[in-house]
Amino acid sequence: MSVSSHENRKSRSSSSSMNIHLFHKPGHADSLLTQLNLLRQQNLFTDVVLRAGNQSFPCHRAVLAACSRYFNAMFSGGLKESRDDEVNFHDSLHPEVLELLLDYAYSARVLINEENAESLLEAGDMLQFQDIRDASADFLEKNLYPGNCLNMLLLSDAHCCERLLELSWRMALANFTSLCKTEDFLRLPKDKLLELVESEELEVGDEKLAIVSGGDTEFSASSAYRFHSDTFQWSKFGDVTAKCISCRAVTSGNRLYVVGGYCGAQRCKTLDCYDPSSDTWSSVTTVPYSLIPTAFVSTWKYLSA
Repeated sequence: MSVSSHENRKSRSSSSSMNIHLFHKPGHADSLLTQLNLLRQQNLFTDVVLRAGNQSFPCHRAVLAACSRYFNAMFSGGLKESRDDEVNFHDSLHPEVLELLLDYAYSARVLINEENAESLLEAGDMLQFQDIRDASADFLEKNLYPGNCLNMLLLSDAHCCERLLELSWRMALANFTSLCKTEDFLRLPKDKLLELVESEELEVGDEKLAIVSGGDTEFSASSAYRFHSDTFQWSKFGDVTAKCISCRAVTSGNRLYVVGGYCGAQRCKTLDCYDPSSDTWSSVTTVPYSLIPTAFVSTWKYLSA
């Protein structure tokens, strides 16, 4: 078709009424993505390589920039990164997770499951794949339960997932007593633990005294603190007699009793008591055998392990 031929046709059509037809192929966008993905897989017309760990992923800058504000800013900013042929994430991003993000960029589809949801949320937030971050958060909301709510609380707080944070927070408050016995609880940052304990929505049987201590060698501690619900303040009280691990505690007669667990590499055989009136710990007796009790309860005049 020559230029003159087209101009002649335009002049003919302008002399009469215009007859217009809009052609639209509904599947064109999907077809375009499919072809772009094939070009990527064949390493045709790619102009940048993403690296994660020891794996490389040839890509098209235009596709990345269209899907991610992170890459859009990187490639259009005029800085060194915009001219580089390679973007290396080193060990800050797992290659399997990066591959999932790229699959989404080139297909608008990604399979989210319990194994990859948290990593996809983190990577989606890091590389500003907003849809991936939100879809992963939605998946985690639907799979939230007391056993993972503390981990989800920290994850959602770090990545500003407001609804997941709210749901995790409520679940943590409602299950605080049982969560105190978990390792996730022991890993809570101090400020987050204080927020939970100081919340008026905290659901516990007795608000007068809260004791937090380490449960294994990583978290063991010889310090003890109590929380005053009337003043919403923490105060330290007498150091425990020994740095015990995996011990059990119970209150009876306005005193706190601790039994079992490990003192270093040895199993403890003492029953220790804290007297708040004198702010001191003392060894009450030696138990007949060393033990790590699964339960320690006070029943009338007796302590049972």
